[in-house]
Amino acid sequence: MPSGPLRQTTEGPVRVLELDLGKLNVLDLGSLRLLGESIREAERDEHVRSLALLGRPGALSAGLDLAVLAAGGREAQELLLEMGQVLSALYASPLRVVAGATGHAVAAGAMLLLVADQRVGSEGSYRIGFPEVARGMPLPEIPLQLARDRLSPRFLQAATLLGQLFDPREAIGVGFLDATAPAQTLRTQVVERARGLAALPDAAYIATLQRVRGETLARMNASLEAARQELRS
Repeated sequence: MPSGPLRQTTEGPVRVLELDLGKLNVLDLGSLRLLGESIREAERDEHVRSLALLGRPGALSAGLDLAVLAAGGREAQELLLEMGQVLSALYASPLRVVAGATGHAVAAGAMLLLVADQRVGSEGSYRIGFPEVARGMPLPEIPLQLARDRLSPRFLQAATLLGQLFDPREAIGVGFLDATAPAQTLRTQVVERARGLAALPDAAYIATLQRVRGETLARMNASLEAARQELRS
């Protein structure tokens, strides 16, 4: 398997993307751009029908680079914009997306779970959710839009406004995960789910995706365009 921050393999109709950025898979501008280009490349490949997105042992992702966010300024704006663009690309993708939480999925990691069609978490002791408010930062608009789409209304305010984090079993009821699996079989189960979803007829999937997610995607794209305009000014 090729080494690097984003390992890519193709297994039948499934493109497997595995983030390996260090212990907690903290996402920086370079890794987000690489992920975005990998999504576009997979969409251009006529043989690929699904994406399987996983992290490294211990973390899908613990979030964006906090040092950059804390410093603020243009670099922080670019980082947030790139994250939003990746989320929008995955949520709107004609490819079926299955995410595997190999460990902690907080902040940006939780966002990646919300844009996948199916989500499987490794069994174990780790946390999933949005810690932004607890860290003194408002939760941005795009993850709020995704949370309204994907999380149980019963837990929406606890998961966003109160910054509550959840273990893998709790995360199923909240809406971050659909299932859990033993760590040693997680990758296999994620790829098999992606392979199963690849059999869905493209035209029907894409048309229904627009009906289910169209309004949220329109709001996400409006937020992204406002962020681009702010960067240009």
